[in-house]
Amino acid sequence: MAKITLVSPQGIAVYPALLRPDTKFDPLGSYKADIRIPIQEAKDFMKALSKPFKEYIGKAPHPKDNTMWKFDIDDDGNETGFVTFKFRVKNKEKKDGSIWDRKPRLFDSANTPLAPTVNPWGGSTLAVAVEVYCWKAGAKTGVSLQPLAVQVIDLITGTGGGSGDSYGFGETEGFTTPKNDTPFDDEDTVETDVDDEEDY
Repeated sequence: MAKITLVSPQGIAVYPALLRPDTKFDPLGSYKADIRIPIQEAKDFMKALSKPFKEYIGKAPHPKDNTMWKFDIDDDGNETGFVTFKFRVKNKEKKDGSIWDRKPRLFDSANTPLAPTVNPWGGSTLAVAVEVYCWKAGAKTGVSLQPLAVQVIDLITGTGGGSGDSYGFGETEGFTTPKNDTPFDDEDTVETDVDDEEDY
């Protein structure tokens, strides 16, 4: 199947890992850009994703829970009216033993690349460019959504210790953190010489 890339509607980030990869379940790490969207606003996107899924798998995806999205439910098991899309990509080990860091590119609402220290937290509003990735592992087949780039529409971030004003500081004259004019380094280029195994 030919490579398919799509851009999601805007949604609210759910436990993203975009500054650095999550290594909880994979020692090489995986990047996550899951977003939550009202179901009514997501229907066209789900329809667009269902077409390559059906072509590859041979049947339509489960409408409420599959490898690409899941309808949200509350603590009582009732649907909330939202759907969470699963946008995830694993780092890979290359043939020479080095790691292929597959961090998605990050942009602001004006399409300006973000500085490499910006860390979008849950609650940020994102739109995500994804590759529809069809995989096969033994007898299993599936379709996953791998984030290629993320546009940050509304940024919620921090350092884990709060901002200066949260400690009672007011702004004053003096040292300020310099802006980074080179948000992407040379090592952040996309590589294509690695066999792309399943990601799910």
